[in-house]
Amino acid sequence: DEDPHTGLWDALDTALRDLPDRANFDAILRLQWALLVETGYRPRLDADVITGDPLDASAETYGFSASGGGLVHDPGRHGPDHIWRVRADTVEVLRRLDDAGGSSAGLGDIDSVERASRLLATALTEILSRDLPSREALYQSGE
Repeated sequence: DEDPHTGLWDALDTALRDLPDRANFDAILRLQWALLVETGYRPRLDADVITGDPLDASAETYGFSASGGGLVHDPGRHGPDHIWRVRADTVEVLRRLDDAGGSSAGLGDIDSVERASRLLATALTEILSRDLPSREALYQSGE
């Protein structure tokens, strides 16, 4: 109660101003990223969160573990349920967002930004151990 999270408040204010319609995934992604960063759940994107090993910069896919706190080496199609496969272009969107300090300038194509937003929404759902009420409305076309 005593921790005001001014960065999160600013991100919410900006997102609300930037949302001309519900399909603006840039604004949604920035807000999700701020929520994770400001609450201490910023995903680690530079190394495997399980082994600590560097990630292959030329990989086409990675794994993402919300419970582990970020990226892992690609577990393949039959990896554990708690590790999700993520395209390299989706990871690049998150890295650009992290490098830009939350700014959405030049994040990537709309499909990659939407996938990154879906990924963070799923991560938030796992961290909170409950579904986000807004998730169904934002991502109506399914998972």
